[in-house]
Amino acid sequence: MNNETVEDQITPNKNPIKMFFGFLIGGMAGAITVLLLAPQSGKDTRMQIREKGIDLQTQTTKMVNDRVEQIRTTVTDLKNSGERKIKELKQSALDLADEKLGS
Repeated sequence: MNNETVEDQITPNKNPIKMFFGFLIGGMAGAITVLLLAPQSGKDTRMQIREKGIDLQTQTTKMVNDRVEQIRTTVTDLKNSGERKIKELKQSALDLADEKLGS
């Protein structure tokens, strides 16, 4: 039997990456559907699809670049925090060793 609780089955997955791709795929599907069902010539429709594709690529690139920058900042902050903690632990260990050896 599956170990998931009823609450786990009801609560939606709130993974932001999955949500982003869900919105992206849903938006693309909706845009393509609207364009294909629009009452205009095939040439105009293809031109509109091309323009929307370029817009979508530009927006996606900007979002990815922003997210990468956020991740870089977070990693740098974590690295600096880790380095400080290591220095503190090293100093504590040296102090403790001095205390034990000095006694």
